[in-house]
Amino acid sequence: MYSLSAIRGGVLTVMTLTVASTLAQERSQETSPANRTDVVESRMMVSGADNLLDIRVEAPEEVRVGAEYKYSIFVRNATENIVLENVKLEQRSVENFQIENAKLISNNLQDSTNSPQSSNNNDDNEEESDPAGERQQGEPNDSGGANSPERNNGERDNKNDDSDRSVQRWTIDRLNPGETRQIEVTAASDSEGMSGACVAVTSFSPALCLHTRFVKPELEVVKTAPEFGPLCEPLEYAYFIRNDGSGDTGPLTIRDGLNENLKTSSGEEELEFQIDNLEPGATRKFVAELQAFEPGKYSSRASVESEEGLNARSNSTETEVVAAALAIAIDGPEVEYFGRPITYTIRVSNVGEAPARGAELIVSSDEELRILNESEPRSTTHFVDSSSGIGRVPAPAEEIVAMSHEVELEESSEENSSSQNGTSQHRELATWTLETIEPNETRLIRYTVQADSDGEFVQRAQVRHVCLPNENGEKLIHSSAEASTEVISLPALLVTVVDEMDPVRVGDEVVYRIIVANQGTAADENVEIQATLPDALEFVEVNGPTEAQQDGGNISFDTLDRLNAGEKATWTLRARVKESGDVRFKVDLSSKNQNNKVRSEEPTRLFDEQG
Repeated sequence: MYSLSAIRGGVLTVMTLTVASTLAQERSQETSPANRTDVVESRMMVSGADNLLDIRVEAPEEVRVGAEYKYSIFVRNATENIVLENVKLEQRSVENFQIENAKLISNNLQDSTNSPQSSNNNDDNEEESDPAGERQQGEPNDSGGANSPERNNGERDNKNDDSDRSVQRWTIDRLNPGETRQIEVTAASDSEGMSGACVAVTSFSPALCLHTRFVKPELEVVKTAPEFGPLCEPLEYAYFIRNDGSGDTGPLTIRDGLNENLKTSSGEEELEFQIDNLEPGATRKFVAELQAFEPGKYSSRASVESEEGLNARSNSTETEVVAAALAIAIDGPEVEYFGRPITYTIRVSNVGEAPARGAELIVSSDEELRILNESEPRSTTHFVDSSSGIGRVPAPAEEIVAMSHEVELEESSEENSSSQNGTSQHRELATWTLETIEPNETRLIRYTVQADSDGEFVQRAQVRHVCLPNENGEKLIHSSAEASTEVISLPALLVTVVDEMDPVRVGDEVVYRIIVANQGTAADENVEIQATLPDALEFVEVNGPTEAQQDGGNISFDTLDRLNAGEKATWTLRARVKESGDVRFKVDLSSKNQNNKVRSEEPTRLFDEQG
């Protein structure tokens, strides 16, 4: 049995530990070991300072006479925020109870109420005492105390000198809130019966310690950006701000000064983000969509600053912005005759490094042209090289100012409203949707038109793709090419001669009809005809649009000033048959556009009834 006594109202508090010892010979037949492993626990709260100290002793309930055994004393600071300094403990043994040695274990233990064996596992941190020692500082010589050097964490273990081996003293310089110190004692008894030792807390000094944590925030900013990006698509930039320090940052400002021709979606030339505070270990992410307005390489660094002077810079990023570039070529005949169809071939190539999305081809021409048929766009390997100029009139890709789709069409029409003669109006002839044209891809389109008159006709082909939409409309990237075709109209005079009756009797008259027709597409001027009568015929008269003069068998007609396309001029010539035979009436035609004479002949049989 343990007996526990305490002195209330004073500093001295004593716990008396008694151990029942039995004769060894009486236990010799038992199967249990010499030292019982059963552990009982006694606990007390030190009064006088609001129960600041908790003393706990673990010892075996029974031990054989003469056998050494160990017990442990645990001293714990039972407070949450008070430091106990110069905690002095004293142990006194009763008669027939010898303390062999004591070990002050200097490691910091947690409350080992549920771990009674923990005192046996700390040999590396133990200090074993011997009976002799120096006088404890501040103690009288006759106290039997011994003073050892200071241990880790400020503990000092003190032991009896040879004059009084029944007293042990220990001083713990500092015991933090919740901390526990362990003293392991080795003892034995040569007498049977109850024996033991008393543990006393002789003094201690409570101290309230003020602890202030000093913190330091540390900022890190990381910027990410794409290595490549199309001109006409937004670029996503990400910013990561992290506090790797131990304190809050307070308000932060993140800035990134953008390059020229690189702006935010709202048109700003600098990015700025605000953060109210960034706690230790916290990370914030910001994402911005930027738009480049020119191809090229864009690089910058982001910076972060606090109101208290903290700052950091990010890594430098570089983004190469590439653009689509549409080159176009149009092929067609330089000269074509009026009335014949005219076929044109258009090739559109993306000579840039980015896809041209939403590509569209528009062909405009003169009012006098009408489209006969058109083909669907198809891919081809015939690439348009804007530098070498494949095609009739290729044009390299160029950039035009931002405007809406409708305004662009209107201005394009006005810009090309006149042909070289300044009279004919251009209009949209056909439109093709080309969708997306990838880099190094070519589309081919064919269409056929016909002119309603002669003259020079200009075909203007324009390809474009929509880029950079904003609140003011759309920015159009376009390329154009032109082809000019001269449509030629020619007169085509045809002269025919027909006799109204064949054969013709001698003495009768034969009637010849002379017809000049313009079967061409243009008028002819200075139309002249000459007729030659055979000797068997005698001229009588001529009727027609012009007069005629006779000189023997030659009849000359006055000049017909103009004969329009599709018109006819008819003359009627009458002659009398003088003799029989087979004859031919000849007519020669010439005009302004007909330099070589054209001859027409009409055979007639003349007969005599008497012969």
